[in-house]
Amino acid sequence: MSIIDLTEKEGLIILIYEKQEGTLLHEGKEEKFDSNGQIIIYNKTGAPVYDLELSLDNIEKTSLDKKLLVNYVPEYQEGKATSIAYAITDVPIVIKLEEDLGFPPDIPKPMALKDVDVPLNTRYKVINYWRGRFKLAMEKLLPNQIRAEEIPTPERGTLTVDDGQLTWSDVELDSGDKIEQYIKLVLRAETPDEFRSGVIKYTYRGEESTVSGIEIKDVRGVVKTRYYIDKLERPEQRGVWDIYIIVENQSKAPIQVSAEAEVIIGTILSPEEGGKEIPGVIEKRMPGRRDFDTVITEYTVVKPESTIKIGPITIKSDEEPKLSVEIKTRILAEIYKVIEGIFEIKDVRIPVVWGKITKEVKVLHPPYIKGLTEQQLAGHLEEPIDVTVKVQNLGSASVDRILIKDTIPADFKPPRPIDIKVSLLKGEGELDVPTELTRINTEPSDQDPSMEHLLTVELYGFFNTFGESIIKGDAIILRYKMASADPKPGTTYRLPAEADISMTAETKPLTIKLEEVPALETLEAVRKIIKIKEVLPAEEEGEYVVVAILKNDGDLPEYNYEFYDKIPMTFEYVEERAEPAPESIDEMRDGLLLKWVIPEIPAKQEVKIKYVVRGRSGHRVSDLKKILER
Repeated sequence: MSIIDLTEKEGLIILIYEKQEGTLLHEGKEEKFDSNGQIIIYNKTGAPVYDLELSLDNIEKTSLDKKLLVNYVPEYQEGKATSIAYAITDVPIVIKLEEDLGFPPDIPKPMALKDVDVPLNTRYKVINYWRGRFKLAMEKLLPNQIRAEEIPTPERGTLTVDDGQLTWSDVELDSGDKIEQYIKLVLRAETPDEFRSGVIKYTYRGEESTVSGIEIKDVRGVVKTRYYIDKLERPEQRGVWDIYIIVENQSKAPIQVSAEAEVIIGTILSPEEGGKEIPGVIEKRMPGRRDFDTVITEYTVVKPESTIKIGPITIKSDEEPKLSVEIKTRILAEIYKVIEGIFEIKDVRIPVVWGKITKEVKVLHPPYIKGLTEQQLAGHLEEPIDVTVKVQNLGSASVDRILIKDTIPADFKPPRPIDIKVSLLKGEGELDVPTELTRINTEPSDQDPSMEHLLTVELYGFFNTFGESIIKGDAIILRYKMASADPKPGTTYRLPAEADISMTAETKPLTIKLEEVPALETLEAVRKIIKIKEVLPAEEEGEYVVVAILKNDGDLPEYNYEFYDKIPMTFEYVEERAEPAPESIDEMRDGLLLKWVIPEIPAKQEVKIKYVVRGRSGHRVSDLKKILER
């Protein structure tokens, strides 16, 4: 396909075609840029052209010479033209297109916040740095994370978005034009993976000028022509001849011709000497330079497939004059100029801010509190509590600022700032965060447990200190101890926390919240064991079954509970019939001391101990009913 439309064109058509192509960085700098050109010759004269000579001006920025000679130019066939390639240096990019993604002011650099809509007021700026009119087109495949919210009607050209393909076409630019086109987009990243903004490809085309500035000032060559000399002797003036040169242009190209006629036999007569007006100049013989007087005629246009008569040249000669004639031909070529550009603008990486916050709360019960889990509190009791908050960077964006907001409910004493430890978990190692990188505050600043407190820990400046921000997989760990202060039984205390994470202190943060908010349940911490003792007759006369009932009426289970009972001297202990068997039996001065260790007595439940005794002389059953407290 031809760069220009050759339909219905005839003659010699010459195209100066110059092309610019390259790759630009998103900020506008040239990564790769090249300009080159071709002089393309379309011979539609109807026959080959020989000895084609092009005279050029303004070649300083090209690799061309002032004169170009092409010995043979065949007739044009579709897709086959004669061309001369050349390099171009020291020229600017004719049309520049720039993209400003248009992030809001609180996002000064390309980034995304996971699952957050970020409005983009994207601007495309086009500048025509050259003379002449151009037409521009651009296209960009939007990434899945960016969608068009509003498609404006542009002042110039056509703007469309179809299946994520943004196209701006048929943009006409006059010399020096500077135009801007805005489009509203929305960025939303639903995964933490980094993505790219999308490559831009733009093209432009302009006619009637070249970027190198070269001009074709003269075209010469041999086209299909023929000529002959017509000599007419004046009937009334013998020896005076009017000479005509007949030129037939048999080509389909207009030409200009000039005849150089050396008069070998005869003398040229000027009008003053009776000759006719000569359409040109007479150059006299000059030894060493010119052997004969010569007539050089002015250039005359010969239309395609037309004939002209050059002359007359009046010569005085008694015999038939003899002339040596050379026809000089200029081809009136149709000259076209086209500048085209093909450029790619690289996209930029858009990292995604994302993270996870977890909070672990463990109640450190004193040894005498049995049966409560680490997530349960003893009512009305002051107990220490271990708190660990972990903020992990799970996004593709590095993070240089973290603000942890930790809520400490009423009925708890907040920690002192000095007791708060902050560390950075990086790979397998854990580093203490220097105090100059942290700012700790409690609001209100007192430790009054009757009020809710908000503990904030701000961390910043990791890049300047460590040479690297908090990258994916790194985590900040916050550890401290607080204490319950008269927690109310039957109350469940929720301990929420959240964190703001951002790439820098100046960029908009992403707020992340706990997936599961820890809670502490408060139980009544009453310990109450009721001992009940019964004496029942056994099957054998004189034998008795002693039943001890240990009933846990408290709120907590009892573990490894020790129960003691005493058998007076007036009774004999039947050891093999005890359920369960005692842990130990000690002989005392006044009887036996039995000890049981009960592994667990759950709250609101009871345990029974049974054993059998035989009465001796003088025994009294009432002595067995005594409850021993030890």
